[in-house]
Amino acid sequence: MTMSIAAKHAKGKSAQDKIFGANAAAVAAAAKYGKDAVTNATIGAILDEDEKLVCLPTVEEVFRGLSTNEMIAYAPISGLPEYLDCVLTAAFGNSRPEGYISAVATAGGTGAIHHAIWNYTDNGDTVLCSDWYWGAYKVLCQDMGRNFTTYKMLDENNKFNLPALKEKVDELLAKQDNLLYLLNTPAHNPTGYSLSGEDMD
Repeated sequence: MTMSIAAKHAKGKSAQDKIFGANAAAVAAAAKYGKDAVTNATIGAILDEDEKLVCLPTVEEVFRGLSTNEMIAYAPISGLPEYLDCVLTAAFGNSRPEGYISAVATAGGTGAIHHAIWNYTDNGDTVLCSDWYWGAYKVLCQDMGRNFTTYKMLDENNKFNLPALKEKVDELLAKQDNLLYLLNTPAHNPTGYSLSGEDMD
């Protein structure tokens, strides 16, 4: 008999990510049938012609030029102030909204999603996403005692389905004070769909 000392809410948790599962299947198929017979477009990473990870040369040059102290020293929990200011500039450019805005550093995109769910919804609230989504979103919500629901992202003409989104937003805001809407664009993962300027308006 195996004994676990994990807290009750954490026992037995596991998940098989569909994207990583599809990647494993594609890698196995390439090994079996040959790389020329399989196109693996499952993981959101850029590979070169030799299937090695690609890093932007400018990023690599800056990273390799950092001193050891710059690479390993503790940063403030919320992130370096200069970095956070640059994030806001990159996010909003010349269209910075009037009012309070702030940035915080996280450990990757999944960390940002986790923090958004935890900090902008209450226990029992429902988080909204399109019906094409990365499975980890739902797992993160469930792990924090939040519900997860979707709307049909594309209409019958494969256009952004604003009426379906509006209906779901109205439904949720009738039941809860805050609404967190997870929207990845451009190139919404895993759809590859990007909102147009008109969609964004």
